[in-house]
Amino acid sequence: MVAPDTSGLKKDKEWLALIAQLRKRKPLLIADFVARFPTSELYEGRVSDPEIDALVASTMEMYLVLLSGEPLSPALQRLPEDLGRRRAQQGVPASLLLEGVRTNSRVIWNALRELASDDSAAALVRNTDAVLSLVEWHVREVQSAYLREEEALNRHSERRRQRVIARLFDARPLDRDDVAAIAVDLGLERVDAFEVAVQLGTHHGDCALCRSKTAKTFHHEMAEGTCHIRPASADGGIITELSGCHAAVISPVAGLAHVGQAAQACLSLVHAWAARAPELVTPATAWPAVAWRSLNAAVPADYLPINLGGLTGMPVYERRRLVETVRRYLDTGSIKATADALYCHRNTIVKRLARFQELAGVDLRIPRDAALVLLALTGVDT
Repeated sequence: MVAPDTSGLKKDKEWLALIAQLRKRKPLLIADFVARFPTSELYEGRVSDPEIDALVASTMEMYLVLLSGEPLSPALQRLPEDLGRRRAQQGVPASLLLEGVRTNSRVIWNALRELASDDSAAALVRNTDAVLSLVEWHVREVQSAYLREEEALNRHSERRRQRVIARLFDARPLDRDDVAAIAVDLGLERVDAFEVAVQLGTHHGDCALCRSKTAKTFHHEMAEGTCHIRPASADGGIITELSGCHAAVISPVAGLAHVGQAAQACLSLVHAWAARAPELVTPATAWPAVAWRSLNAAVPADYLPINLGGLTGMPVYERRRLVETVRRYLDTGSIKATADALYCHRNTIVKRLARFQELAGVDLRIPRDAALVLLALTGVDT
């Protein structure tokens, strides 16, 4: 809180006489402000009429004391800060609040001009800069207090929101009442389906998903990544916005009770895909990688049911070409479709598949072998 500076006021007898006349008009000043700035209507019921009346009277008194060059009482000196904090708490828009403050100063200034006689007009001119300086102090103190309180409220609201969201990831099971309470706290009580996305790493302050104006999005920082949650949409939602990013998405998730489980599944998906080129993955695209990762974790390498080590000795470009051919073939099981997709003759595809069978010791025509190859190829760096 910064004290107002009244050192620039020229407190000659003409000026003090002018302020004495202004004080006698205090009730009229209040009425003029109310006519110019109908707070009950503009504040849409956020502030009670008695509170507004008391504030206007106190603000006019503050200006009269300042213009007299007298020190403010502690209560009047705190008035701008108290006003800014209170209106932030009441949800009054900052622009509307500051317009009210400026209206107050205009009422004072217009009254001074009307009261100024030939003798006091020169005194008003001499003190114009000092009056404007006091108005700037008032506006600055109200605005600063409003912004500080708004920031504190936002921090408190965000902390509370994060505590509520964290309950979805709690190891303890949630019952129906728990889920209903969380939905109400987050304003999601009418939402049945959600999208859950997980990216590795910490949450970014300028996160594009959180800034989205198309959907309410919440985030939760997990041990290894960041989870985003939002109501499911028919237009692709998070999947569209994360296109090209290294992330995993599950959508739709049926209700908030399943969000934590879906997030853990996404984390497994995005980890399993880490060896491949960064891209957006879903259970439909990443299940082989998840399965192979789990198999590798459970079974020593020497005992895995398939070994693609024979591919490692090939030149890189040949290995990539061979693996891509096999992957294309496993997508359809059709030599013709694979040849068309790779712009090759079918005999070329047949030769490549035979070469892969020789190196890997498997027959892609046998479903069990094909399934093993589908899993094992997720661990091949191409």
